[in-house]
Amino acid sequence: MLILELPPNGAATRKSTGGIVTMIKHLEVGSVLAATFIDGIEETPHVVGTLKLDDERGVRVFIPFVQGSKDFESVEDWFDGQNPPPHLSVIGNDLRIGLFGCGFSGLTSNTPHGTAEGHIDAEEAVLKERDGEFSDPLRVKEVTSEIDGLYEWARLKSVTTDHSTEGDGWSLTNTLVFTVKAAQGLVWRQGDATLSVSTTFNGSSGRGINLEEKAVLRSAFDLPRSFDGAH
Repeated sequence: MLILELPPNGAATRKSTGGIVTMIKHLEVGSVLAATFIDGIEETPHVVGTLKLDDERGVRVFIPFVQGSKDFESVEDWFDGQNPPPHLSVIGNDLRIGLFGCGFSGLTSNTPHGTAEGHIDAEEAVLKERDGEFSDPLRVKEVTSEIDGLYEWARLKSVTTDHSTEGDGWSLTNTLVFTVKAAQGLVWRQGDATLSVSTTFNGSSGRGINLEEKAVLRSAFDLPRSFDGAH
């Protein structure tokens, strides 16, 4: 399955100061998040459930409902007919995700109590609020891929240093300047795609400065396409 994350200049991970809500931009394996799931049909009530990132099956959705209840008619139809909506919007307290390629993956029920839980697996998850027509399929113009060993193979570095000294003896001053800038590597054309290798980095501060650097492969296309057609 595919998870498309926000670009580096996108939203922060949780909440910023001043009460401004910012969105999750990264899912950890094993994460379980409570959320509202919306199918884009005006007559369908919004439903509440949980979203989990499974290390084997990717993004999974679990929706509890009461069987035979009018309030859950639409949800019951999703699972009795094994035909959930192909796209779902996921909204939580600090969560905005678009799910694409949704498919039925199971149903568990407690018949004596009239309760059940439906399971949905998604092929693609976009960590951003949907901003187009709800029925539109996922289309991408650029894909960024992380490949094992690419950083070592590319031999690119985002960090350069400049060391200088002034004075001598007790007045000796050492200055070390770090410049951090994404490094661009190879660029080539393959079919109707432009491919390039470059570095990307994330930094954090505290007692010292910590920087995590990696190389990525970017594939850019002239026209948007499905993710299956982009790799």
